[in-house]
Amino acid sequence: MKMKYQQFIENIEKFLNKHKIFLFYGSNTYFMHKFFEKIKDIKNSSLETLYAWEVDVDEIIKNLSTLSLFSKQNYLILKYFNLFKKTSRKKLVEFLKVYNGNNYLFLLYESNLSDGEIINDETLKYFFENVCCVEFPNLTKQEVFNDFIPEVVKLDLEDEAKEFLYEYTYNDLYLLSNELEKLSYFCAGKSHISEKDVAECCFKYETTETIQLIEMIIKNDVDKILSTMKILLEDKKVSEVWILNSIYRFLRKNVIYKKIPLIKVYQIIKEIQNADYKLKTSQNKKFILESCVLKLAKIYNE
Repeated sequence: MKMKYQQFIENIEKFLNKHKIFLFYGSNTYFMHKFFEKIKDIKNSSLETLYAWEVDVDEIIKNLSTLSLFSKQNYLILKYFNLFKKTSRKKLVEFLKVYNGNNYLFLLYESNLSDGEIINDETLKYFFENVCCVEFPNLTKQEVFNDFIPEVVKLDLEDEAKEFLYEYTYNDLYLLSNELEKLSYFCAGKSHISEKDVAECCFKYETTETIQLIEMIIKNDVDKILSTMKILLEDKKVSEVWILNSIYRFLRKNVIYKKIPLIKVYQIIKEIQNADYKLKTSQNKKFILESCVLKLAKIYNE
């Protein structure tokens, strides 16, 4: 069974009652993750996220076959299934052919797939013929303007402001949602948000200190990383979340998609996403940010 994510999300319970194995594929990972926020609302269940480069097939089978003591069902999420070795994929398929347990498995293939790739890959062909496959394509510009922006914030953005914001964030929904959140505070009470408002609120990433911090991450210079962060945080207008967003945008735009292996890109994004969550839910923000930045330097230089 193959469908678009809109159809799937509208009928979540129906498909969860009918299927246990799912393949999510496409480059719109923002909406993939939003789906799992909905799953959290389902009672008597728990979510566990695994990463393709950190586990083997036996670990997945063990987690999938064992019921939790504290819930009726487990929802097991394997991210970056596109990085899973072909031999491992084949071994997993052999297990899934006989699997009849109560737990759920979601395989996240964070890349677009062509019909040719599916036909020529035995494991992918198996999934498309036997399990529930859901496509998460990137949003079009009009979908971003008409649906995504109004859903994230209740602001009246002028057309020029939307265009400016769209080009500025490169249709990256994570970055776009962060910038919209900033606008909701920066422009609270304004009846219309202009292109000028967007420029004043959002175009403050590439400061001298931010660029220096990125350079120190690339060089893995721990002392200068810490001293540069200290200077940044002395500015009362700068928060830990702002610094992390600055690092993410600069790395995405200038470094990670051009110069390092894809697996490192995913590891960096994973680290930033985890730190972003912790910064928004924990108290010791300075320690969380320092730990994240030092880990990014280590990943980049490994």
